[in-house]
Amino acid sequence: MLYHPTLGKLQLMTRLFDAIGLGRLKESDDVYYFCFVAAQTKRDECLRLLAYSTLPADDCLDEGRVRSRLHSFRKLDTGSLATILVTVLTIDKTDAVMRRFGMDKEAKRLERVAKAKDKNKNSFDFGGKSIWGSLIDGACERYGWSFQYILWGISYSNLRLLLSDYTKTIFLTDEERKRAHLSNDKVVVKAEDKDSLELLIKTQNWR
Repeated sequence: MLYHPTLGKLQLMTRLFDAIGLGRLKESDDVYYFCFVAAQTKRDECLRLLAYSTLPADDCLDEGRVRSRLHSFRKLDTGSLATILVTVLTIDKTDAVMRRFGMDKEAKRLERVAKAKDKNKNSFDFGGKSIWGSLIDGACERYGWSFQYILWGISYSNLRLLLSDYTKTIFLTDEERKRAHLSNDKVVVKAEDKDSLELLIKTQNWR
């Protein structure tokens, strides 16, 4: 079974991605060919990626469990290792989900609003220069989650989606709205009871 990586696990896997040269892979490249070559030339790194991907939560911090999983995977031939590695590298569909629900467009719209909003000349923003301030702190504050849960409890994919799509309200004056090139039309979706909520869910494409 493959698990969607958490933020903590992804930090461990990123070093392995760098080791197998994933950063050089282009969208037009053949993913299976890349994985086949990696399985031949960087076999140990590929096996460890599989070990991390098949261990839940923070079990990948237990080197004993990792070694046990590595031992069971060493019998894989190059073709089988490459096939599983393709699944590991393509399991994250977060960007596709964000495009499907228009979250990417909403992020650009929010950016326009932020640029158009007049800020107090005496106010200054600090921080947000790393993942601790830009992501972890916001999740801790908003949801009351522990640092441990954010690193190892929730998948990075769900974390991204939650923080990208939570409801935000920014007040603009008429002049600011014009600068942002936004209309004041609003679309309101009501789900005040069980039937309405079920109808809303049925209208969505979750694949």
